[in-house]
Amino acid sequence: MNLPLVLLLALAATPLPTERLDVATEFDGRLQTRRLSWYFPRRLQPLAQDLSRRGERLWSKIARELGEAAPGRVTVVLAVDNAQMRRAVPQAADLPEWAAGAALGRLGLVLLAAATAGGRDPARVLAHELAHLALYRLAGSHHIPRWFQEGFAQYQADEWSFERARTLAWGSVSGKLFSLRALTYGFPDAAGEVRLAYAQSVDFISFLMEKAGPAKFSEMVRRMVAGDPLAAALEETYDTGVELLEQEWLASLRRRFTWVPLLTGTAALWSLVVLIFLLAYLRRRRQRRRRLEQMEAEERAEMLPPQSRQ
Repeated sequence: MNLPLVLLLALAATPLPTERLDVATEFDGRLQTRRLSWYFPRRLQPLAQDLSRRGERLWSKIARELGEAAPGRVTVVLAVDNAQMRRAVPQAADLPEWAAGAALGRLGLVLLAAATAGGRDPARVLAHELAHLALYRLAGSHHIPRWFQEGFAQYQADEWSFERARTLAWGSVSGKLFSLRALTYGFPDAAGEVRLAYAQSVDFISFLMEKAGPAKFSEMVRRMVAGDPLAAALEETYDTGVELLEQEWLASLRRRFTWVPLLTGTAALWSLVVLIFLLAYLRRRRQRRRRLEQMEAEERAEMLPPQSRQ
């Protein structure tokens, strides 16, 4: 099944048979950072060191965009490949052979494979799975729709995909897009429908972030984890009905794709789709990088002694 980005297994809400974390002995490398504990084979130490630095920044960014301090430590197990990843802990044995990573919420554990069949970037896989873990910890007993979880995780991974751009363009032009209500009450499982649902999910999360910024987004998340249904949280936060908010997002899609039916050449059509989405992706990436740099500066300032802040 070829899904946008990479289909990353999110087991955060799956009941686990035990709370015990029993990492296989072949993971003989150890690394401790401020909030992440790493296990890895020693030959992966350079990659683990690089990812550990990125992981700290990612965890801080995710926590701030969710409006919460990072809740506790995270254990990350970095494996050479999928086969070794599935041997890492007993609870990982049933992971599918195509999985590039997983978040095991009750263990507070993220699993990563350094090498995958699709050649995915482990840093993006890490971002995706940390996002799932953060949502799991914040949600507690409250329900967060799957489309929201997957959209937020893909947004954090910040990976542009031609397949996703093409899928979203097709859905918009053909009128086959799912309503938010439909996605909230029943995430599809057929391959083509899943691709479209993933593409819609991350695009709507991006729309919310751009509409009013991370502060409003985190306010909406706080309402959800306090028990508000998604529709109510959206309406209270953005001061508009969820249907109107959805229509605003759909209008943004139409503005991006209104020219598509005018094109008859398939090559020309998809070349333009790629160009438009690539430009939008680069713009969003610059904005997010500036926000991340600002948050890192604020975090460094908070760690200084009081007299040094003057």
